[in-house]
Amino acid sequence: MSMRGPFSVLAAVLRWLSGLSRHALLIALVAVVVSPIGPAMRWEYTYRNVYGERVYLHCVYVGSRGFFAPSVREGCPLMIVADSRKYDGGVKR
Repeated sequence: MSMRGPFSVLAAVLRWLSGLSRHALLIALVAVVVSPIGPAMRWEYTYRNVYGERVYLHCVYVGSRGFFAPSVREGCPLMIVADSRKYDGGVKR
């Protein structure tokens, strides 16, 4: 049995990684759906006009795990990165 040198092991690892790169888009899509942390888009919001400024009262977002309503702090941005584990109750639709 012959001993492999460090370069042949490195070459094998690089060949394996290049095989994964062909499926990078599929891997990224699966990661977004499976991961509890991911992008979410604002679905609806309510606000009150106070002296010409919008003061947001309620925001509802939709992500890969459904609808949820985080607490309003600094407005309601169009896109956020949210952790769905914090919003398990969600918003009933």
